[in-house]
Amino acid sequence: MTISITATPTVLVEEESTQVVITLSSDEPIPEGGLVLTVNSETVNALGQFDVLATQSENVQILGVTDNTNGFRVRLNAQTGTITLPVFDDSDADSPLDLTLSVEPGEGYTVDESAGSVTLTIEDAEGEATDGATDEMPGSGLPLVSLNTGPNYLVEEDGTVSAHVFNVTEETIPEGGLLVVVKAPSLSSFRLDAIEVSDGGEIVNVREDGFDILLRDFTTLINLPVAADGEAEGLETASFSLEVGDGYEVNDDFSSGSFDIVDTADEIPADALNQRNDTLPEAIPIELSEGNPTFFTASTDFNIGNRYLNEDGTYTYIDATEDVDFYSFELEEGDVVAIDGDVWQRGEPPTNLAGFANDLSQGPFLAQRIFDSEGNELVTTWASQGPGELFASRDGYLEFVAEEDGTYYLGLSNF
Repeated sequence: MTISITATPTVLVEEESTQVVITLSSDEPIPEGGLVLTVNSETVNALGQFDVLATQSENVQILGVTDNTNGFRVRLNAQTGTITLPVFDDSDADSPLDLTLSVEPGEGYTVDESAGSVTLTIEDAEGEATDGATDEMPGSGLPLVSLNTGPNYLVEEDGTVSAHVFNVTEETIPEGGLLVVVKAPSLSSFRLDAIEVSDGGEIVNVREDGFDILLRDFTTLINLPVAADGEAEGLETASFSLEVGDGYEVNDDFSSGSFDIVDTADEIPADALNQRNDTLPEAIPIELSEGNPTFFTASTDFNIGNRYLNEDGTYTYIDATEDVDFYSFELEEGDVVAIDGDVWQRGEPPTNLAGFANDLSQGPFLAQRIFDSEGNELVTTWASQGPGELFASRDGYLEFVAEEDGTYYLGLSNF
């Protein structure tokens, strides 16, 4: 039995939501119960290019999504079956994009050497692929400045140090530096006498509602302690934001940050405590047992305030590539644990399901890894689906059977 794959059309236009019909064919009748196939791509998250929630199929049952959401596993129930997928308009200027889908070799069939794969070309707008290349979007020619802040809560009694990271991208920094304007209406709530600016930056002007910083490096860090005024004001909020100035553009997506200021740590909500659990020794213990078989936790996006205070008063920062949530639990030999990660907290379904499903702001591609007590990685999964989560392509699901009694660790992170 030989399997082939074709597609019509092969040029898909995002702004028109072009539908591609993928046809799977066999040269012999399909056995009773169907034939399980895998259609895959070398492109990570290839399915993210399509409105998978609008998928239609005939004589094909979609069983699941492959690792990295490169493709899907299907059951072909007739000699010919089709899958119809609309291309998704992601509003990014990234065309043309070539995407090759191939039938993987499997049990009970061979793949047609001349028709075992199909290449699709995805355009942002009609006609872009005919030239073989697209014109790059013209930039402003100016450096792009971003601002990230953290942690979320500052405690006056503890003198919590706020972190502010300025990044310059896209263009070079002019000789002499780049003067950036920062608006901070609550600047008086901080100890300006204790401000620390990393090499490559300099505060050159301070106002009641902000300051100017001269950036000579592409990344500049400011440490600024909150001030303890001795008064019980309750919860306050302080914000910092980039202002438009001469010689640079402001990154609209990362242009500001805010802090909630409290008098004592007791005023921080329990579910808002930013626990440092990026290493195995700092893992948060979970009590699991037959009488307590379920544990639930929620995590937030990476925060630049994720750092460890060293004995010499300096900080070790955990950057976005190191941001991991570790949890520990005790298992006996033969115990089974299932970890079900839900990246999207949907609530009531929005009107535009396709736009919601492909909105990258909804969360990361969840990676789940289990380690033993010595830190050896035992199993890993990412972008996998739990029961009833066929197209939850950024969720994660993992089942693990303990081979011996001991302490095990679960690490959750972005893929």
